[in-house]
Amino acid sequence: MRMAPFLRGICFPYFITETPGEQPENRGVLQRKRGKCHRSRRRRRIGTKKQNRAENRIPAWRRALLCLAAVCLLVLPLRTGEGRAQRKLTLMVYLCGSNLESAYGSATADLQEMLESGLDPEQVTLLVMAGGSSRWSNGLDAQESVILEIRGGKQRIVWREGARSMGEGATLSTLLRFGREFFPAEDYALILWDHGAGPLEGICWDEMFSMDRLTLEELTWALTAAEYPEKLKWIGFDACLMGDAEVACAMAPWAEYMIASQETEPARGWNYRFLGGIAEDATGADTGRRIVDAYFEGAEEHQDQLTMACIDLSAMAELTEEMDRFFTPVTAELDSGAFRTISGIRLAAEGFGQVIRAAGDEGYDLVDLGDLISRYGESAGALRQALEKVVVCSRSTTGTASGLSVYHPYVNKEKYRETWGSGYRKLQFSRGYQQYVERFGALLTGEVTVRWSGLQTV
Repeated sequence: MRMAPFLRGICFPYFITETPGEQPENRGVLQRKRGKCHRSRRRRRIGTKKQNRAENRIPAWRRALLCLAAVCLLVLPLRTGEGRAQRKLTLMVYLCGSNLESAYGSATADLQEMLESGLDPEQVTLLVMAGGSSRWSNGLDAQESVILEIRGGKQRIVWREGARSMGEGATLSTLLRFGREFFPAEDYALILWDHGAGPLEGICWDEMFSMDRLTLEELTWALTAAEYPEKLKWIGFDACLMGDAEVACAMAPWAEYMIASQETEPARGWNYRFLGGIAEDATGADTGRRIVDAYFEGAEEHQDQLTMACIDLSAMAELTEEMDRFFTPVTAELDSGAFRTISGIRLAAEGFGQVIRAAGDEGYDLVDLGDLISRYGESAGALRQALEKVVVCSRSTTGTASGLSVYHPYVNKEKYRETWGSGYRKLQFSRGYQQYVERFGALLTGEVTVRWSGLQTV
């Protein structure tokens, strides 16, 4: 995984492409292309020394005025968003098409939903960075990365460059910085769109760059590099398996709310009709509830389990503290005898992502946090209350999902040995739970001897 450095003060290479008959709002601002800043330059007129001296005979009072004007220009701040009325919200969508677009046209379908959503362009700016697919059904060039502005049922390109990996944090940070600099608003929000695979495998696989993807570490790096003075109003994952406590903990410093699914998502993904009323939402929780409800419109036609939840990230610190308090003593008592009992609890807990073959036939070992701790009885009461505070709303077709999953090794021992075990220790999460996972994993993989007789297998 590459993590390219993001240069402070980067020269954004872009220009506006207009729909015929449409005029850009800020034609004068956007004049850069392909990494090279273009400025209009006049050739210096060459004459005789006498002619040049004659032309330079400017009255003293005029020179003084010119100097004063120059000083004023130097001290005035550069306002790249000048001329735009500041809107209520700038929503940025990081649309990594991958094979979801090249094989199924899913990204194009969602872009069409956005165009038809009835979004209020006077209140909300909608920017979409598109890339990561080898073929686009809507005619976008796969050899380019672009940012589209969707406005009034039309789209226009406001930034373009040669293809950049959507699996690099610097690419995401470019979108975030571009949105804030050129489309200022009262609040900002972000959606990441593509395949997702939980806290240990990440999101946004770019098929133009050898399936390069964003790890959780790169995602947080991009949010840091964007240098937003305040938190995003909300962050959403239109992707599978990103509704995890580990992901929510990583997003808590950068956003107020998170909307994500614990389970896999169908190819159609989110229902973007929710954009039509987004200008009236007072909080990220209001938007989150409407995203959840819209997602389940027509859910009766879907055969597999669907989940979606809105998470209050401000409550994540309390949740991780309670996880520390609960799992630290569990770890202290976790020997070969207790392993049999706890393994039974793990096997009985509701799991997600078991049908995806990307991690092998053994799945991602993601289980419902609420169901897991409920099997410990009253001793997990405080942790259960902390989880309920975090979850603003949660819906599932079975009605059993709590809203957040958590990684718990058991079935996929091979991935735990190879990368997941060491990777999990590096996450910024509940240290008490991470130590529990490490101890359980050592017993699971045979680093500590355990008797397996009497345990079920799957």
